[in-house]
Amino acid sequence: MSASTPLHRARWILLAAVAIGLPFLIAPTASADPVAGATSITVEAEMTGDFSVVAQGVLTDSAGSPIPASQVQGLLNGEPVAESPTGEDGTYTLSFTLPEGNRSGDQEVVAMFAGQGELEPSQAAITLSAVNAAPPTPQQPHDTRLDVFIDVSVAPSTVSAGGLVTVEGTIADANRVPIQGAILSVLVNDKESPDSRVVSSESGSFQTFAEISRGVTPGENTLVVSFAGNDGFTPGFRTFTLNVEEPLEVDQESPSASPTASAESEASATATPTTDVPAEVDSDTAGRSSFLSWFYVALIVVGGTAVLVAAILVFRGKYARRTTPLAADEEGLALLLDDAEAVTEDEVSPAHAISDDDAAVRDADGSSETGDPSAPRRSFD
Repeated sequence: MSASTPLHRARWILLAAVAIGLPFLIAPTASADPVAGATSITVEAEMTGDFSVVAQGVLTDSAGSPIPASQVQGLLNGEPVAESPTGEDGTYTLSFTLPEGNRSGDQEVVAMFAGQGELEPSQAAITLSAVNAAPPTPQQPHDTRLDVFIDVSVAPSTVSAGGLVTVEGTIADANRVPIQGAILSVLVNDKESPDSRVVSSESGSFQTFAEISRGVTPGENTLVVSFAGNDGFTPGFRTFTLNVEEPLEVDQESPSASPTASAESEASATATPTTDVPAEVDSDTAGRSSFLSWFYVALIVVGGTAVLVAAILVFRGKYARRTTPLAADEEGLALLLDDAEAVTEDEVSPAHAISDDDAAVRDADGSSETGDPSAPRRSFD
C-alpha cells in the first residue's frame, strides 16, 4: 500500500500538466484562418502643411481577429488615390497628396476593403478640412557662397595694457584663391578695437593694429580677427589668446624705466631725419642761389654785349649815311660863296671893297676867286 502511493501521485501530476498545456497547443490552430463573414475596418487621417495626407487603420473579421495580407484602397472624394496591404496585425497605411483642385474646403477620405474569399467587403470614411492646412514651408535657397580661410599672426603675443599689437595675415576662399576687398576687423574680448578695420589687397593680404585698452584685465584675453562675409563669401573668423600684463608705470628715478629710455631713443632716432632736412634744404637752396647768380651774370654779359654791338652798328650806319651828303654840302657851299663874292665885287662901293689883307687871309685859308671849286673852304658858322 505504501509502495503504490508515489506512483499514484505521479499519475495525477502528469494528468494535471497535460490539462494545463493542452489549450496552448490547440489555440493557434483555432485562429489560423479568419472567420468567414463580415469584416470591419477603421481609418484615421492627418494632413500636413504641404497638403500630404496619411491615413491609417486596422482590418479585422467578425470575431475581432486581424486579417493579414489583404489589400486596402484609399479614395479621395470617391477617386482612388492610394493602396496598401495589411500587415500581420491587420494594420495598413495610405499616403497621398491632395491634388491642386482639392486644396480648399472639406475632403472625404475613405479606406475600403473590397472583400476576399468568404470575407465580406467593408469601408470607413473620414472628412478632412483643407482650409486648416498650413501652407507648405518654403525651402530656403541653397547658400552658394564660398567658405573663407583666414591666416593671421599677432605680434607681440604678450603686451602691456594700453599698448598696441600688430595683426597681419591673408584671407582666401575654399580653393585657396586670395580674396581682394574683404573687410576685416579686430575684436578684443568681443569689443571691436578702434580704427582696426582693414581691407585686403589684391593678394589677399592685410595688416592693421589693435589697441589694448588700459581697462583690460591682466592675464589671458581673447583677440578675434573677424570677416563679416559678403555676397560671394561666408563669414569667417580667427581667434587668438593674448597675454596682457599690467600697464607700465613710468618712474624717472628708477633704472627699470627702460621703456622710457627706449622711447626717448626711438624719438631721438625719429627726430634725426627732421634735423637733417633743413640742412638738405639749405644745401639745395644754396645750389639754386649759386646757379641763379651765374645765370644772372651770364645774362648781363650777353645783354651788354648785344647792346654794345647794336650801338656800333647804329653808329656806323649813321656815319655812312652822312659821308656823301656832307661832301655835297661842302661843294655847294663853296659855289655859293664864290657867287656871293662875285656879286659883291660888282655892286659894293669902294668903301666896302675887300682889302688886300682880307684877300690874303682868304688866300691863307685856301679859298680863291679863281681857285679850284673843289678846294677846301672855311665854313661860316
